Amino acid sequence: GSRESMHAAYLDIMSDLLAMYIDTELKTSRRSDEKQADISARLASYLYVCL
Repeated sequence: GSRESMHAAYLDIMSDLLAMYIDTELKTSRRSDEKQADISARLASYLYVCL
């Protein structure tokens, strides 16, 4: 029904936003001296919160 389609649309939008965020973080991390472990921890935390 309508509720399922709204939920699917929400998940599609959130997955797009998540992909953009991760892409931006990875591009930014290439230009910084931040440790890879710190970047990975931040991304893992964000994934945990979002999923």
